Amino acid sequence: MDSAYVKALVLEAFKRSYAEGEEGAPIDDGIIFVTEAVGCLRKSYFIRRSPLPLPDRLYVIFEIGRGVHYIIQRFLPVEAQFEVPCEVDLGPCVLRGRADVVLNDSILELKTIAKIREEYLPYQHHVKQLQAYLWMLDKPRGYIVYIEKGGGRIHVVEVHRDAGVWAEVCNRARLLHEHLVKGEPPPPEPSPLCRICDYAKLCGGGGGGT
Repeated sequence: MDSAYVKALVLEAFKRSYAEGEEGAPIDDGIIFVTEAVGCLRKSYFIRRSPLPLPDRLYVIFEIGRGVHYIIQRFLPVEAQFEVPCEVDLGPCVLRGRADVVLNDSILELKTIAKIREEYLPYQHHVKQLQAYLWMLDKPRGYIVYIEKGGGRIHVVEVHRDAGVWAEVCNRARLLHEHLVKGEPPPPEPSPLCRICDYAKLCGGGGGGT
């Protein structure tokens, strides 16, 4: 046994954990996940139609995040429901999601990030994701809980229901469904995240991708 073998063993453990909990993209194009609708639609399209192998680093990152969810589920000192499924029929498609933590009058959405920079928070796709859950589960407000992996800080952002944002999420879900049916990628949505998007080369749309 050497260091390379030990590294491979640990990475395989992360991969097996990921595979056990991974839901994957829906097979039915009539089902759109909330996370697909609130992120870059072009990237969501490519993940379904031309999926790339997941980089090794993402197995580790995703499972560290899942570890945080496990701790909250085990030790949150209030009555709550966890990983609560929700969906709404939008006509041409069904929007489906799963809320992290549901309390009596609110929802908590847990996000692990490398570094908390409050001037950039909350990220708008996180707000849209929480808005979808607030409307589908009929809760008046929610909280995005940012947990810093490096420094251990916690930053919480309160979000109230906004009909305009909810309508935008629904329209984005319908638009993704429309492009999936047509077999044509949605237009690029350039953002700072494009530089770290694994689908940037495939996107080829002026740097758009996520």
